[in-house]
Amino acid sequence: MRSLLFLIGLLAAVVFLEACDRGAPLEPERGDPATARTHQDRSRIVWPSREFRTLQDAIDAAPAGATLEIQAGDHFVATPLEIRKDLTLAGAGAGRDGTGPVKRLQGRPPRPGVDESGTVLVKAADVEAYVAAYGIDLEVRDLVLQGFDAGILATVDEAGRGGITTVRDVVVDQSGRGIVALGSGTLIVEDTDILAPAWHGISASDGLSQLFLKDMKILGPGCAGVYVENVEESVVTANVSVIGATCVGIVAIETSGLILDSILLSNRYAGIVLFQAPVFLIRDNIIQNTLPVGTSNIAGDAIALFLSPDVDVESNLTFQSARAGLAAYGSSVTIEDNTMLCSAFDIDNEIWDGVPTTFDDQGGNECGCDGPLGDCEAVSSQILPPPPVNDP
Repeated sequence: MRSLLFLIGLLAAVVFLEACDRGAPLEPERGDPATARTHQDRSRIVWPSREFRTLQDAIDAAPAGATLEIQAGDHFVATPLEIRKDLTLAGAGAGRDGTGPVKRLQGRPPRPGVDESGTVLVKAADVEAYVAAYGIDLEVRDLVLQGFDAGILATVDEAGRGGITTVRDVVVDQSGRGIVALGSGTLIVEDTDILAPAWHGISASDGLSQLFLKDMKILGPGCAGVYVENVEESVVTANVSVIGATCVGIVAIETSGLILDSILLSNRYAGIVLFQAPVFLIRDNIIQNTLPVGTSNIAGDAIALFLSPDVDVESNLTFQSARAGLAAYGSSVTIEDNTMLCSAFDIDNEIWDGVPTTFDDQGGNECGCDGPLGDCEAVSSQILPPPPVNDP
């Protein structure tokens, strides 16, 4: 377990997080340097301008590797933008710190994504995104994107090749989904806010190679703050706040990775959910006021693990969970130095599909409420697990 987590940390977390701390660009190596594509600014195009009537015209005219600078102000873009060459979209500022000029691209409202019965009407593969990148290296920075079915879509080209999509200092506001990544490639998001998406804030699936999220806020998503399924290599989530999610804070399905130093407040269903996650580390997170779903009061666990064979849960604080501080269904879990306060019960230990749950208690875990803290007790609630969260 420790060696596998070390490999994940070495290949992903250390390179990623240390590069951020040094202020270095988050660019994973990509094959032979002699043939790797780069973001060198071979040209600079400013929009709006007399030369290009629309932003799409400016994108089409830009040579590969160009930087397209969008001037401050509010600009309505009627149709989704398609990008099929390496490009940087740079605005005048997203205003996340309350200062400086703001560049806002406004689009039509998102199509209804879910009907009254909860059926998903707009699938992830069918979104019309404000900015859609097809198999290219794209950087989006210093912008506010409003509207459409997604703020940004990163997906493969006709040959099935993915690229590296980097999003920095961006606000995605009132879109259907915030950022969607499908197929092979890498998605890097940092210093970005996703506000009131109708469905998931981040949706990454279909064999994405790597996902890195750092220094983000996701507020009021209509379902999950972060939804990850079948990411092939690793997921690193660090210092990400998810507040007020309707169906879960962060969910990872058939994916290995790390969730570190994040804050999950007032989310329904669960703060963190893992389903068939081969190897995962959950460490130094604060998970507070997790609520159940619907009138039937389904779930409400701070952390819920399903059929996940190798999970480390270390140094987390959970507080006021409607059900358990930690619930495990057919999973193998190592717990150490966690504090679980004022939940309906401390740890839920369940058999699922004939697979028992095992806990390796490394010590330092404390539980209780309104009094001295004591040992954490693992019990069976004999309650069926909640239904899965998905993104068809």
